[in-house]
Amino acid sequence: MKRILLLTAIILLLVGCVRYKDGKPVNEPEKKEEPVAIEEPKETPEEKTNKALKENKYADVISVNGQFEAEPYTVHVELQGQESLTTNMTVKSMKLAIREVLYSVKGLDLKFSNVGVSVKYPLTDQYGNSNDEFVIKSNFGAETIGKMNKDKNKLDADNLPVIADEWWEHPALSK
Repeated sequence: MKRILLLTAIILLLVGCVRYKDGKPVNEPEKKEEPVAIEEPKETPEEKTNKALKENKYADVISVNGQFEAEPYTVHVELQGQESLTTNMTVKSMKLAIREVLYSVKGLDLKFSNVGVSVKYPLTDQYGNSNDEFVIKSNFGAETIGKMNKDKNKLDADNLPVIADEWWEHPALSK
């Protein structure tokens, strides 16, 4: 009986030595540290607005200015008009660009009291000098933007001068 107990103790001791090395279990999987999720900083209203406006396919955004400290916000967007095949198509693309800006702002989860959109386009004077001049200046209030159909394709861009709270068009566009 003593032999059996001694033999059992030796076997247990050997098995115990094989399972542990340097005080740590050999077969136990190593614990991996969970990566700590780093919280992305929340986008500011100005960053959200700039990001939304960069996707305008009818004109290039020159600048975005406004008041983004407290709601309701205001924003003024300056666009660079792009030339098309005819003057009428060029003017139409400018109006489509303004419509894109309005729907980009309307799609944000932010409240705007006023959205101003201006379009610059190169005009040539009688002496042959060409300069980028404002050809359209417009303002749209919160109420006007709220009345616009949710589907931007249902709003005819040619109606923008009618629905705008303020609209100015350079006489060169009507020639």
